[in-house]
Amino acid sequence: MYDEDRAGWSGQPTGDRVPTPVASHPRPRESMVSSLNARFPSLFRCVVVLLGASVCGSFAAAQYPEIELTWVRPTVAQIGTEVELTAGGGAHLEQVDRLVFSDPRITAELVTQPGEGEGAEPVPQWGRFRVTIPADLPAGRYDVRAVGAYGISNPRILTVTAHPVVTAAAIGQSAGSPTQLELPAGPDSGWVLENRATAARVDYFLIPAAASEPRRVSLLAQRIDSRMIGQLKLYDSTGKLLRSVRGSDGFDPGLTLPAAPDGHFIVGVQDFLLRGGDPFFYQLRVDADDHEPSAGTPEPGEGEASVDRSGLTPHPQGLDAITLGDALHDIISPAPAAAAEAPNHPVVIEPPCLVASHFTLPRLGLSEGQVAFQFAATAGQKWEIEIISQRLEQPTDPNLRIQRQDTDAEGNPKWVDVATADESAMVGDFAMRLRVKDPITVFTAPADGNYRLLLRNLDTGSELASEPEFWVRIREPEPDFRLVAMYPFPHNDPATTRPRGAQLFAGGTRSIRVLAFRRGGFDGPIELSVAGLPEGMPIPTAVIGANQTEAHLTLTAPETPASWTGQLQVIGKGTTEAGELEREAAPATVIWGRGDLRDIVTTRLTSDLSLSMSDQMTAPVTITLGGDEPAQVKPGTNLNVPVRVTRRDGGGNPIVLRPRNLPPGVTVAEVTIPADQSEGTIELKVAADAKLGKYSPWLLAETKVTFKPVTADASELTVFIPTNTANLELVDSP
Repeated sequence: MYDEDRAGWSGQPTGDRVPTPVASHPRPRESMVSSLNARFPSLFRCVVVLLGASVCGSFAAAQYPEIELTWVRPTVAQIGTEVELTAGGGAHLEQVDRLVFSDPRITAELVTQPGEGEGAEPVPQWGRFRVTIPADLPAGRYDVRAVGAYGISNPRILTVTAHPVVTAAAIGQSAGSPTQLELPAGPDSGWVLENRATAARVDYFLIPAAASEPRRVSLLAQRIDSRMIGQLKLYDSTGKLLRSVRGSDGFDPGLTLPAAPDGHFIVGVQDFLLRGGDPFFYQLRVDADDHEPSAGTPEPGEGEASVDRSGLTPHPQGLDAITLGDALHDIISPAPAAAAEAPNHPVVIEPPCLVASHFTLPRLGLSEGQVAFQFAATAGQKWEIEIISQRLEQPTDPNLRIQRQDTDAEGNPKWVDVATADESAMVGDFAMRLRVKDPITVFTAPADGNYRLLLRNLDTGSELASEPEFWVRIREPEPDFRLVAMYPFPHNDPATTRPRGAQLFAGGTRSIRVLAFRRGGFDGPIELSVAGLPEGMPIPTAVIGANQTEAHLTLTAPETPASWTGQLQVIGKGTTEAGELEREAAPATVIWGRGDLRDIVTTRLTSDLSLSMSDQMTAPVTITLGGDEPAQVKPGTNLNVPVRVTRRDGGGNPIVLRPRNLPPGVTVAEVTIPADQSEGTIELKVAADAKLGKYSPWLLAETKVTFKPVTADASELTVFIPTNTANLELVDSP
């Protein structure tokens, strides 16, 4: 039988009560693997093979050293306190002497120790800081980045709370001896605890019940950049299992403790896939049941709306949240709860509108009915109909059907399907994907009459959150676009993507990948540029073609850069009949690469696009694509584009050039520039039906270099280097 205390299997049945604890010695690795294989046989076999290939690939080719931050500890601090914070894990964390927070009101001072001998300088404790949380800081999640010898890191989250942060000398991993915490005075007081999951174990906590009001228990993991997929199990004081809930990728579980005078509950916490260690940190939060946030609220009920919240980490934080536009700021009309229970009596709405409701709790794994809304439309009238649910971090998969009211042969009313909508097409790839699972469609009424929207939640997981919320927004279509920008991992294989900081050094290049989500019929080109660069650095530009959804901007450091750290902004401009549109790209980051039984790359929105520049290192190779003038070519012809290589010490090897972001209908063969040459040519073959317009192709170069980092001897590396983007235009007559 499955043993709750050890999150594994034992030989005795347990029924529905907390099982008797078994021996506390560590489980042998063979037993843990057997348990995983028994519970998830197909998943386990598949992931082991894939991860084996991924790990081998990651060691096969090194990169320029660049800081990578895996965790900060602690991950939570109370308003008005000072904590010692450590930045750890990851790679290239040498000489980390500074932290940068998304809100500058949070400050950090590097910890030092006295030097040996009289008059000796203090010894810096790299990566350890005294962090001060001011009393006027609003509660919420904040990005923190580490700065060291190899640049500014990827962000991690520090949660700031108004609740006391409690600790435990030891965590009870037996239901018979749960962790008893020193809690704030009064059973109704809220609190937060931080811990890390242990592989194949369950952490148990004894939590007093509130006498008069229910209390909310929330497990924060995915929301704070943890790898953990949390699972909560609630037992009463006799050991009876009351409820089990779990999270998933992007979602965290929560449950309610009923009011119970003079009683207590036991809460079990574990990773759903039985994993543990440093990347599997979590926060257990207990507060009043009304602190559970509604969809789209910035943070759970802490702080006032009037305070400055500009430094908070974006919420919701999925890349698809960029498509929400101003929806979070619109006025919502709540729909009656009956809308979720009586689809044959739809709620009448009047577009344009934004209404809110919820899906019912699935029963026996089946979706319980459909939610219905009705509106009137005239023939030819166009409405953009949008469902907003998963983008509010709700565990849903909405499906939309649009029906027109008609009559059958006997004159009885009936509803006829006229359109359906599901998730949008994916923009991007394995490493950076923008996919909206909420339906968005532009609907044209075929005739005068009444129309009905039928909504069903296709995600019927019985252990996910019950009654998830959704919004329905109906408005006139407006051509528009939204952008998201991220530093891509420098490699030929997107599946190797992992968290990484951003740094430039003399002659080096770094690209910014920009994805565009088009809506409302917008199909024009989008011109991109970068703001915030240091003085003297060239400003890159690029174009997302009218028939494309992405482009890259390449940053190039000067030959003699000055040390610098700052934040960049990517700006996109497009034109519609109503005039010019200007949109700033939402910055994004990689949270985790493949590994730990997850064959996905996880990303989220972040507070800014940070970059550092070093004057201590030099790139052995810089590659320039094209000349000073724009290149023009006519469909049905070919065009040769020059490539120039600047070779420095350590850059004397052959260079393989691979094309990227080519216009549809244009092909380029892979080219190798020999070790003894510094010039080459690529040939663009343009199909006769290629679409006219401006484009920004570029090349990804692969070569071996000898590189001297700041804190180590020179060594040979295999590196992937982006070129600048070429200014290419397909025209009728060049």
